[in-house]
Amino acid sequence: MLTLPQQQMDETENFYLMFSSEIEEKATRESEGYSNNIASWNAYRYRLCLETFLDWLREFVAEDETQPKAWPQEADLPSFWEVLEGAAIQWGETRILLIATDDGESETFSIPGEWVDIFPADYYVAARVNLDEEESGMEICGYVTHRELKTWGRYNESDRSFVITYEELVPDIDMMLIAREFVKNRKAQVNPVVKLHPNKAEVLLEKLSDRSVDYPRGFANFEDWGGLLINDLWREQLYEKRLAKARGVIGGAATSKLSEKLGQWFDNMVDTSWQTIEELMDGLGGVEPNLAFGGVGGGDRFRDAAAATEKAIPGLLELLYEATDKWTKLQAATLLGRIGAGNPRAIAALDELLNKATDGELRRQIALSLGKINPGNPRGAVRRGKKIDLGMQLAGSQVVLVLTLIPESNGKTNVHLRLSAVGQNYLPPSIQLAVLSETGETVREAKSRNADNAIQLELRGDRDDAFAVKVARGESSITQEFII
Repeated sequence: MLTLPQQQMDETENFYLMFSSEIEEKATRESEGYSNNIASWNAYRYRLCLETFLDWLREFVAEDETQPKAWPQEADLPSFWEVLEGAAIQWGETRILLIATDDGESETFSIPGEWVDIFPADYYVAARVNLDEEESGMEICGYVTHRELKTWGRYNESDRSFVITYEELVPDIDMMLIAREFVKNRKAQVNPVVKLHPNKAEVLLEKLSDRSVDYPRGFANFEDWGGLLINDLWREQLYEKRLAKARGVIGGAATSKLSEKLGQWFDNMVDTSWQTIEELMDGLGGVEPNLAFGGVGGGDRFRDAAAATEKAIPGLLELLYEATDKWTKLQAATLLGRIGAGNPRAIAALDELLNKATDGELRRQIALSLGKINPGNPRGAVRRGKKIDLGMQLAGSQVVLVLTLIPESNGKTNVHLRLSAVGQNYLPPSIQLAVLSETGETVREAKSRNADNAIQLELRGDRDDAFAVKVARGESSITQEFII
C-alpha cells in the first residue's frame, strides 16, 4: 500500500526536489551522446528530472509492490530525447509524464502533442528546473490528467502542443498518487497512429537526419511523424543516423555505425535498406540475384505449377518427398513458399521435412518457405538483401549481399551470407566477403575467383552476439555491423 507522510499530504504548496551530484554527473556524461546542442540540453534536463522524481516516488512504494520505472526502457531513451521533450514513468498500468521548463516567469506550460496523441500518459506533471549551483533542483508545480488536457487544454497548431496555465493544474501531487489507485479511465480516446509505408519512411529518415535539421518534429506532417516515432526500429535509425552524420562517419566507403538488430527481422522490423528478394528484383529491373543451387527461376513445368496456385500444392509436396535430385527439391520448396500461404498441409509438410533435410541449402529454402506461408512460425527463416556499391571497383557489375536467418532448436541463430552477382553474370574477380569480430578481427572470409557467380559464408550465434560483415575489392570496402 502506498504511504505518504502526513505533513506532505496536508500541503498544497509546490515542493522542491534537489538534484544529487551523482545524478548530475550521470546526466552530464550521457548528454554527450546526441547530434546537437538542443538534443543534448534536452537529454540533460530530463535525465535530471527523471532520476530525481523516480527516487522520490520510490520512497512511498513497498518493496513487494510494482515499482515505478522509466518508460520506455533505458536503451530507447536516447532515441526519444534526440527528437522530443519529456520523460515518462511507467508505474503498473499508470503512465506519468514529466514536462520540465527552466523559465520561471511563464504562466503556461506546453506538452508536445506526441505525448498526448501518440504516446498518451495518464498524468502530466509540470516541473520548473533550477540549475543554480547551490540549490540545483526541480519545483513540482502540479499535474493534469490526459482526459482534462484533451477536454480543455488549448492546442497550439504552430508547434503542435497542448497548452495550459499553471493555475489550471492540480497543485497537490499527493492527490495524483492516491487517485491512481482508485480512478480508472484517466485517458481520453485517441485515434490510432496510421502505419507509415517503408518507402516513405526511408525518404523521411534521410530528410530528418540532415545536419541542418536541429529539431526534426516540425519538418514532417504529424501523421507521418507519428508513424515514424511509433516504430521502434525507425525511431532508433533516426537517432543513429543523426548522430552518425553529426560526427561525420557517414559517406564514402566507411564502416556503418548503425548496428542492424537481426533478431527484429523475425518481427518484420527491418531497416528499409534491406529488402525482400521480390523488392530487390523490382529494383534490378526484374532480374533475380543468384540465390540458390541452379537459380530459383526454374523451367516451364515449375512456372506452370506456380500459375496453378493452390492446385499445385499436392504435386509440389509429392516432389519434395519423392524427388531424388536436390535441384527439383529446391524448386518445389521455393514455389511452395510462393503459393502455399496458410495451407495446413504445406505447413505441416515443411515442418516435417525441416527435421529430415541434411543438405544445408535445402534446409534453408524449406525454412524460408515455412516462414513465408506461416509468418510467426518459430522455425521459419527470413531473408533480406541489399545492393552493394563499391563504385569504380565493380566496373559496372551489380552485386547483392543476401542474409538468411534460421532459428535453431538450441536457441542460436544460423546466419548465412551470400554475395551474389545478378542474373547470369559473374562476380568481379578478387571481391572479398568477410565476417569480423567485435574487435575488427577477420574470423571468416571468402574471395571470388574467375567465373564465380556467388561466394558465401555461414556462422551461428546467440542473442545479442555482435559481428560485422565486410565487402571489399581493391582499396574500396563497405562494412556493416550486426547484433543477433
